[in-house]
Amino acid sequence: MNKGFTLVELLIVIAILAILSSIALPFYLSYRQKAKVTSVALPYAEECSREIVNYCINLRPSSSTSFNLSALSLEDCQDKSLSLYNTDLDISGSFVCEPDGEVSSGTVNASLSDISSFSAVCVINSEGIKCSVSR
Repeated sequence: MNKGFTLVELLIVIAILAILSSIALPFYLSYRQKAKVTSVALPYAEECSREIVNYCINLRPSSSTSFNLSALSLEDCQDKSLSLYNTDLDISGSFVCEPDGEVSSGTVNASLSDISSFSAVCVINSEGIKCSVSR
């Protein structure tokens, strides 16, 4: 009695493994991209959002005033080259300061130049700051 596998059985196993890996690989790569945005871009977006809140508290405009991040020179809200991660960080957004120093509405978007499918988004309103990573 011969013990072992036939060539056909081995080829079938290899084909099944190839099919499973071709399904799993895109999910794994997407997971890695989302993890990179979460660990790199999200902290910058959160810090920029905090700086916006402080800016409105200190400014206290006489009426509701809209701002665009590109028009301001807030230190934590600037585009950066992140040499450690070999990528560029792009930050954009806008917000509205109220006379009482609160931010009535605003968003901060932070994205990495090498990842186009995910970005970090922070929404600022009178209830606080809520940040997440989205497609």
